[in-house]
Amino acid sequence: MVYWDDLGFETAYTVDPEPEYPGDGDWRMPALGVSDEGPGAPIAVIRPTDREPWLLSVRVSTVGEIYGAPDPHQICLARRFEPPVVLDVRDPARQVSVDIDAIHVAAAVDEGLILFADWNSVTAWDGRDIRWRSGQLVEYDLHFRRTGHGRIVCVGTDYESVRRFEVTLDAVTGSTLTNREIVPRGKA
Repeated sequence: MVYWDDLGFETAYTVDPEPEYPGDGDWRMPALGVSDEGPGAPIAVIRPTDREPWLLSVRVSTVGEIYGAPDPHQICLARRFEPPVVLDVRDPARQVSVDIDAIHVAAAVDEGLILFADWNSVTAWDGRDIRWRSGQLVEYDLHFRRTGHGRIVCVGTDYESVRRFEVTLDAVTGSTLTNREIVPRGKA
């Protein structure tokens, strides 16, 4: 599990993941959760550079991973079994739910995009809106191999023959640049 990863984005805050419970039970800061969940388990202390710190709490059944975002004042919470939520660290009540199923998260930093992969496609989010959706790239088990230089490289598998494929996307448009089968060494 990734408790905190800035993904290479500049941030106007710091994150203390997995904070220790204070002995007296008083966090001495506001505890804020994702709006539709109510009180939950404390997962991180968020320390904006120009505001007082606050405690991020999430329902235990959806505890997820915390990521940086293209906007230096945003933080992305990729929850299990729920759409990711993006919060403004200066006003955590300002929350946006990104309408996708995220299994893997990466970034195309030069393009200012957070990348969310589900079982077979990629969605790029720019801090305000969904910029593009790739459509189905493989049948299942899609994950990111690397990003950079305007490219997003993913790998995945098909159901029938369990063949593995490497797919390269253009980071600006999401269009497929290459889709090739990965042949194990010695089997070509």
